[in-house]
Amino acid sequence: MVLQEAQSYQDVPYGAVGVNSNYDRTDCSSLVYNAVQNSGINPSVTCSQANNIGNNPGYRPLGSGEEPIPGDVVQFPNPGGHGHVGFYDPASAPLADHSGAD
Repeated sequence: MVLQEAQSYQDVPYGAVGVNSNYDRTDCSSLVYNAVQNSGINPSVTCSQANNIGNNPGYRPLGSGEEPIPGDVVQFPNPGGHGHVGFYDPASAPLADHSGAD
């Protein structure tokens, strides 16, 4: 269900916006936030927490050797600043991000 919600943003232009559910633009954190919120998985997660979602209650990092499943949140850290966050979707690509960015 979360992947379907994320895919509804596929043609939405990229733009750093924070919380935005109007489909006029999105960035990776707001896409993850809105997909998680709108699919009912964890309505307590805030947009600022979406970029570091693995440290929030109800979420956990994958264990050593544990394979991701479709809809898992994938984080791409950037030691020099903000990283990237998206969803694991093996139907699109091994590590598709569904971030709305081209």
